[in-house]
Amino acid sequence: MRGLLPEAATQFVSLRAALVAAEHPSTVLAWLRNSALTRILCETAASGRLPTHAGLDTIAASGRGAAQCADHLRAVLVASGTLPARDEHLAAIERHLTRIATLTTEPSPT
Repeated sequence: MRGLLPEAATQFVSLRAALVAAEHPSTVLAWLRNSALTRILCETAASGRLPTHAGLDTIAASGRGAAQCADHLRAVLVASGTLPARDEHLAAIERHLTRIATLTTEPSPT
């Protein structure tokens, strides 16, 4: 797993431990090598930034398929203890309300 999750990425210690302890390491390696979210994981680890819900929300809003990727990564990070849990239903409502507020405050084209 070296190279996929750098040793210097201390914010991912619990994730690394969970992946190393997996019952089927070949499945974990295949997931890391072939998953679109590995790029996000590696970029975050290389930057030294802590993974955050806000950062994953930004990624989720960035384009097609990004939401599923960010949600999957969020679930993995929460399950491993790398990221604290949050109420995802409440977060989705907040995002929806923010979108509605933005739409209603933008001037309509005439």
